Amino acid sequence: MPAWNELFKEEEHRLIVPHQQVVRFSRLLKQKGGSGLVFDLGCGAGRHTSFLQKQGFRVIGMDISPNGLLHTQAWLEKDQLTPELYLGDMTHLALADESVDALISIHVIFHNPIVQIRQTLSEMFRVLKPGGLMLFSTQSIYSTRFGNGRELEYHTYVPDMGIDTGIPHHYFDLAELAAEITRFKTFEIVNEEQSNDGTTNAHWFVLAQKPHF
Repeated sequence: MPAWNELFKEEEHRLIVPHQQVVRFSRLLKQKGGSGLVFDLGCGAGRHTSFLQKQGFRVIGMDISPNGLLHTQAWLEKDQLTPELYLGDMTHLALADESVDALISIHVIFHNPIVQIRQTLSEMFRVLKPGGLMLFSTQSIYSTRFGNGRELEYHTYVPDMGIDTGIPHHYFDLAELAAEITRFKTFEIVNEEQSNDGTTNAHWFVLAQKPHF
């Protein structure tokens, strides 16, 4: 998906401050022992990979953008942290079964049609250890952009304007989202909205766990 690679060339698209939900998630992981391997699925330019390493976690970051990974590596090395990064596709994770203790994926997995989103969720389930926690976000139908652009399939649109032109966006309602994550034990689904210049950007944040068997 070349658009991501181009976006990460621009400093304005390389976010620095960790999302508040990731900060909260790190506190939860520390309460549960504070050790183990965290997988950052779609690490982008590295804001969460860096933050979590600074909290004492070992972190593997993956992204589809070579430029994003280059910036992540430079960031980690500047802060004297250890880069563990790889270029990959979220629908086929290059990790062993039950190999990670926790997983985050912020503003990533909804950039696909629903079949590929389901495959990504299946991969997330596969690589998590039993009892492993995950935090991920998806687009919400409460976003102002819902319905804009070319309709690809149900609730999936390809915008024809903006920085993410041509990239699929799947927008979930609560019932659909809940139906897609029944394999997990879900603790919380929160709709988070940010408004600016009359538009609203809305995401669901899901906190869940792979059950013990």
